[in-house]
Amino acid sequence: MDKLDSLKSYRDLRQLVPQETFTQTMNFLSWHNRQRMTPMMEVWQGLVVALAMEKGAINSSQYQAVKSFFQQYKGEHPKSVDDCRSVAEDLRKYLSDNS
Repeated sequence: MDKLDSLKSYRDLRQLVPQETFTQTMNFLSWHNRQRMTPMMEVWQGLVVALAMEKGAINSSQYQAVKSFFQQYKGEHPKSVDDCRSVAEDLRKYLSDNS
């Protein structure tokens, strides 16, 4: 599963990350998608969060920083899982710089 086109919903993220990471990601997405005036995250953004969580947990005190990262993200829309891994690295750096 190299292309993001094959990911149709958050449920598809389960195929790409361990179960514990998937659960943590779904907790984050549930929180994020309940926020008022905030559009739901796209599936590729959910994958970025999941891949970032593989490198280390993102705790609830960092949720707002993740939201800010995506609001500020101006890079190209990732076209592959490897592109999402690169964005996930940028997210991890953003979180460490804003902790």
